[in-house]
Amino acid sequence: MAPVTEEEAAAAAERIFERLAESGGLLQQHDHQLQRQLRLHFRRMPARYLVDMCGGKAEEVLIHLQLLADCADPANRPVVHARFLLTIPSSSSSSIVRVRVHEIVFVCLDKPKLLSQLSALVSEVGLNIREAHVYSTLDAFSLSVFLVDGWNKEEAGGLLKAIKEKVIVWLADQMLRATD
Repeated sequence: MAPVTEEEAAAAAERIFERLAESGGLLQQHDHQLQRQLRLHFRRMPARYLVDMCGGKAEEVLIHLQLLADCADPANRPVVHARFLLTIPSSSSSSIVRVRVHEIVFVCLDKPKLLSQLSALVSEVGLNIREAHVYSTLDAFSLSVFLVDGWNKEEAGGLLKAIKEKVIVWLADQMLRATD
């Protein structure tokens, strides 16, 4: 896919900025700086990200912007974020069950086989992947977003802890493989 042009990035940043302003989530003294950060953020992302995010997900863009900023420091890698999204009804053979859907976002350096490794990590926690969206940035980072079910609490703190424990094991395994 072609890189995002300056004009496309500016238009996307303006749309997201307007939605944030409408929701009352902006402080006026930081408006110009945030617009610039949004423009730069969209320039580094693939064109598909603009399509996905400009449809009404303004707060998600701010989360992604912060996670990518955190990941710029090698000491923070990988950066992991989890949050509860919604509860949906799901019918089983005999009753209607409520399924809790959470979002897990991983930000790290992009590399081959990353999606399969992150998918396996999510599965090891006992989660079912409902959706996955992976965006590779122009500066070699990966923003991987998973919508999952299988965590039976709305609260995401325990989920984040469980994921981070698996990440520690995964990183240790990666380091061992690098020395072999």
